[in-house]
Amino acid sequence: MGILKEERSLILQQGFKLRVKLNLIHIFPYLLLRGYSSFKKMYQENNIFPFGQPLRQVKQKSRTNKDVFVLGVYASAVHARWVDARGKQIVAALAVASEPEIFWRGDGAEKIISEIHVPAEVGRLEPAAAHLNGPSGNVLDQKYLEPLGFKREQSWLCDLLPESRVNEKQRAAIDKYYKPIVKKYDLPESTVPDFDISELDSLKGRKKYYVSWKNQKRTR
Repeated sequence: MGILKEERSLILQQGFKLRVKLNLIHIFPYLLLRGYSSFKKMYQENNIFPFGQPLRQVKQKSRTNKDVFVLGVYASAVHARWVDARGKQIVAALAVASEPEIFWRGDGAEKIISEIHVPAEVGRLEPAAAHLNGPSGNVLDQKYLEPLGFKREQSWLCDLLPESRVNEKQRAAIDKYYKPIVKKYDLPESTVPDFDISELDSLKGRKKYYVSWKNQKRTR
């Protein structure tokens, strides 16, 4: 009886170990994904625009079935006109925050910009010219969706890069006007990445957005 009890105990222990291993095999990829997700979130929150707004992901909000799929390159930004204390223009359109929604049309720019703190010594921010905020969203609606008979509510919108990037003109403005005053006025360093086309080559997984939309169409 003693031997049988020991064998049974050993079998139970081995069975428990096997179950633990199997569970870890199933859970480990999940933990990796969660870890990557957390790292990506930290990466985004640690990258900031001039004057301190965090870089955020901009994604499709409505998850219902759609009739049209629209793919952009990278998320845009809210642009402000930066003037000095005397009102003289420093930069006509400086990217200072992530756009509030994908293919944003420029509405609410004044409110977003007014909430950004700028030391009086370095001037103030004002909304950039109307055509400089939300141009992609307006062109999408007016030149593509409407002529084809579609509304935005019928469209699944996506960017290959769901965060904003810094183009050459923005980089030049940041380097010339913002960087030189960062230490003097204790401003946050601007760390939003420059646009690098090689990023697009490594994003084969982005096709999942199209596949997701296509699968929706099949189930309707």
